[in-house]
Amino acid sequence: MMSLTPYDTGDVLEPRTWVTSTAGLTADNKDAFGKVDFDDDESATRLIVQVVRNDPRSDSGAEYTIRLAGEPYEFDIEWVED
Repeated sequence: MMSLTPYDTGDVLEPRTWVTSTAGLTADNKDAFGKVDFDDDESATRLIVQVVRNDPRSDSGAEYTIRLAGEPYEFDIEWVED
């Protein structure tokens, strides 16, 4: 008999990436890169997380935005490296 994982029991949300390769990359789906769904034990998405660099062309310290979306909230967190 196999043991249930914390994902199976619902103790931990299971991460699932939106895009795992560049196959089929279009202007319409480029924003899906870097997004990760966190699903509960019933495969319902409870949280979406994405981390993006604010200015990828900048040579100075990296600045990132962490986007969190889920019911009933949605917000961005800015992260700046010194």
